[in-house]
Amino acid sequence: MRREVVTCEGCGQPYSVRVRDDGTFVLPTETGECDRCGGNQFSQVVDEITGDD
Repeated sequence: MRREVVTCEGCGQPYSVRVRDDGTFVLPTETGECDRCGGNQFSQVVDEITGDD
């Protein structure tokens, strides 16, 4: 499984998750919900790196 970073849509808490073959996430919590607010909606973090290396 690959890993990605997601954030809770309710409070913005970030999580490093494993992504199943069907695209669903395996959260590092016992309930599969956000530890901070109990939310169950998550967004993938998309990051483009640009710079003058």
